[in-house]
Formats: sequence, C-alpha cells, structure tokens
Amino acid sequence: MALPARANADSPTNPDALVRQVVAAHEEAARAGVFGAGSTGEAPTFAAGSSGISDPIGDVAYAPADITSASINAETTQVSMALTTAVYSDPFTSADWSNLTTGMLWYVDINNDFQPDRYLVEYKAGASVVARLYDYNTDVFLCSGTPGLDPGNRTYLASVPLSCLGGTDLPSVNWAAYAVIKRPSGVVYVDGAPNSGLTGPVPSDGYRPKVAGGTSYTLAVTGRTGVPASGVAAVSLNVTVTSPNGNGYITAYPCGTLPNASNVNYIAGQTVPNAVIAPVDGSGNVCLFTSSSTHLIVDVNGWFPISSDFQAFSPARLIDTRSGIGTPAGKRAAGSTLSTHVAGFAGVPSTGTGAVVLNVTATSATSDGYITVYPCGSVPNSSNVNFSAATTVPNLVIAPLSASGDVCLFTSATTDLIVDVAGSFPVSATGFQPLVPQRRYDSRGGVRLGAGGVVTLSLGSGGIPTSGVAAVSLNVTSTNSTAGGFITVFPCGAVPNASSVNFSAGVTTANAVITPVTAGSQVCITTSAETHLLVDVSGWFPTSATGFQPVAPARILDTR
Repeated sequence: MALPARANADSPTNPDALVRQVVAAHEEAARAGVFGAGSTGEAPTFAAGSSGISDPIGDVAYAPADITSASINAETTQVSMALTTAVYSDPFTSADWSNLTTGMLWYVDINNDFQPDRYLVEYKAGASVVARLYDYNTDVFLCSGTPGLDPGNRTYLASVPLSCLGGTDLPSVNWAAYAVIKRPSGVVYVDGAPNSGLTGPVPSDGYRPKVAGGTSYTLAVTGRTGVPASGVAAVSLNVTVTSPNGNGYITAYPCGTLPNASNVNYIAGQTVPNAVIAPVDGSGNVCLFTSSSTHLIVDVNGWFPISSDFQAFSPARLIDTRSGIGTPAGKRAAGSTLSTHVAGFAGVPSTGTGAVVLNVTATSATSDGYITVYPCGSVPNSSNVNFSAATTVPNLVIAPLSASGDVCLFTSATTDLIVDVAGSFPVSATGFQPLVPQRRYDSRGGVRLGAGGVVTLSLGSGGIPTSGVAAVSLNVTSTNSTAGGFITVFPCGAVPNASSVNFSAGVTTANAVITPVTAGSQVCITTSAETHLLVDVSGWFPTSATGFQPVAPARILDTR
C-alpha cells in the first residue's frame, strides 16, 4: 500500500530535526515507489504478522542499510519490535557502529486498512538511544518507547505500551520497517569514491532522495577541484534545481543565519540554473537552503582569495516590487527603467565601488520579455534575464555602477522585480574590470548550434585584452532549442562534466557564466541539444595572484 500524501508531506511538523529528516526522506522515497518487494517500483509493502522487508534506503544525509530480519510482537501490554541491519559497504565495521548516528523507522497499521496510523523512530541522541512514537497523520508525539541497541549485532530493539498504539488487544499489526545509518563527520562517498560531495553509495535501484524542503544542505567547497583548503573568501558556483516538488527558492549563504534573499527561484517540476558567488564560512562550507524538496546540482568554476579586493557578504534584498522594498509596490511597466542606488547599501562601500554582484529575478510577468542591467545611460543591446509570461526566472549579474553609484534595470515586459546584492568590486586595476554589457555572439541570423557542436569565441576586443586575462564574465542564452538540454562554457580543450545553462525545448533560458579563458582570451561553448545561442560579455578578470582564481568547471554535488 502506498503511503498516503499528507498536507505537510515534504516537511513533517515534528520539531525534532533528526526525526523530521528521517521521516521526510523515507516518505519521499516511498512516494517515489522505490520500496516494495525486490525494489520493483511498487509502493511500500505492509507486512502482516512477522514477515520482514528487505530494501535499500539512501538519501543525501544517510548511507543505505539493508534489513536482514525484522519482527513485531503484539503482547498484552507492550508491542516489541526487533530489527537487524547489514551495512551496504565499507568503511563501516562493527566497532564503528556504536559511534554512528543511527536511526530506524517503523510504520505501524493498527486498524488493518494497510495504511500507517503510527510511526516509531529509534535513533541515537548523543550517547543515548531514544525511541519515540508519533501519530502518522498529525506528527503529534504520543509516548516514549523503551529502546535498545546492540552494536555488535547491529540490531535495534524497541517496545511501546499497547495503549499508546490505541488499544488493549491487538491480534495483528501490519507494519513496514526501514533503517538508516549516518556516516562519520567528514567522510563523504558516492559509489565508493571519496570527496564527491554526497554521502552514501547510490542504492541498487539508482534512487537518491532530494534535499528536503525547509532544510539547508551543507556543501564543502574548499580543498576540492582546484579550490584550496584555506585562504578562500568566496566561490563562484553554478547551482541548478531540477525536479522540485513545488514552487520555491534556493538561498546560498555562508552557513549560519539564513538571509532574506534568494539565488534560484523555481516552480514545480522545473529545471532552473543560476550562477552564484557565495562567501564561505570558517569551515570552508556554503549552505544551500531550499524551501521545497528538490534535487540539486552544483558546479564550481573559481574562487576569490581572502586577499582579493572582492567584498563578499551574505545576500541582502535591495528591491522587491511585490512588497515595495526599495521602490513603490507594483509591477514595472513594459519599456520602463528602474534606477536604484546601490553604493552604501548593505556591505557595498559608499565610494570607490566599480561593480556589484546582484541576483535579479523576474516574476509574474504578463508576457514574455527580458531585463537588461546596466550603469544608467543608453540601454545596451544585451540581456541579463530572459523570461516567459507567469514564470519566475533569476540570474546573476555583475553590474557596473554609474558615477553616482546607481544601476538601472530596463524591462521589456510588465513584471515584478526582485534584486538581491551579494558583493562588490572596487574601482581597481587589479580586480574585476566591468564593461557596459555588449553582445558578442548571436546565432539567430544563421543556423542553430547542433548537438555536440562547439563554438570558439575570441573575446580579445571591445575592452578585453588578448593577454593578461584570467576569466571573463558572460551571460549565455539558449533560445528556440529543438529539445531540452544543457550548455557548457569552458576554457577550450577537454569538455568538463559540468553545465552552465540548463534549458527546456523552445524555452528561452539565460545564465551568468564566469569562465577561464585560454590563449588569446578564447572560450569554447558546446550544447547537448540543437539551439540558437546568444553571448553577452560584461567584464573580465586580470591574471593576478590576489584576484579571481578561475578553475575549469567541475561538478561537486549532484543529488540525483
């Protein structure tokens, strides 16, 4: 029988963080149909009597375990449950077991309708083992059980009063049981490969649950794929949301207090990428908060040393036309330009600032259109955000400031605007060199770039030198594609396992890209599906030991 959907299915109301995470992960896996006999795609099977269930479970926080035997015994005053698990793969040993954060989960059907009425969670809280019983439909705590944990035999034991299950006599109980095992801190594996950004091997059925809505994923970014282990102030990432359960947003921030800002805004079922320049915390981590359950893909393409002149800070909301932050409430009219003063806002210095890092989002537009961000004056022939009617589309923008510390946002269609600020560059010959956005490639006058095709762009003109350039800041747009796919922008050579723009068939999709260049300030672009391609350039980073340090794009997280 399938687990019934609950009003709060993505994030149970249970206040205990570990319980909430365990239950949410299992219920998502259950609704995806990965439990059941032989993992055939059936919904969870509730076993009458004492026949056990043996199925792998995995999620981004927990390694999978296999239930080798399980039983339940309804007695006069107690219901006793026993569960033995076998871990899928090393580095676990029997000695490790007692040091791990572990958990087991029982769904119990007490009215013989083969639907859960209660769930019991047993887990380690510090040095203690806790067993707690909850009402399945409301997440209300009902009573504590008597826990037991045998590290040597990898066995869980738990019992709860019969009255807590809702009766004094239960001739039969239907149930389903699952187990999870959390790896030691700092040990990360996927398919046995360390430092991949995921915990736990991929289950045999290939399913890996999403990051749960309302939670933050802590992503280690330093000491990996060209990013040093220390001395890093911020990293340049491409963050992609795919197959979200509902509408929502992602916030990337240095782990700690969650800011009122967003980096990726999405609707249910969408695949949405966005570039992110994110500060790292003292442990070299970036946290990714998601408001709805979703898969996440993260590629890294560079970093800023602490000694660089880039000023990174937690994102802060500058403009929100929906609520009147920074401007009167109400959609911006088609063909209008919004001028906003950025110098002196949040962490941006009031003087000496050459450019700022913005996240610009169009939402609830009345028709298709685009946004151009520029240092007030003549509107350039370029775009930063391309959107369709009634969608929510974000994009990162590194925008030059005008002499008075302002930026302007032109919109071609009526839409709400959201603007967050995440950093700034001073007016300096050693840092980022901003340019008024300029279009450098547009295939719409000719043929689409074919699947697997590669375009080589020489960008050494129009304010960008042919030497002394470490990386360039681009806005890359896919339009009129014949199928869904992705674009990868890279320093010419081997194509990396990374994506810069993820798009659906026929949907115009743009994303900011910071990419290293090769000799002659060249970059290469390839696509997995036939599409027209637009490329705008907004600035460049000089080769400098203290400036932006580009790396070839590399994937550091993929929860799929």
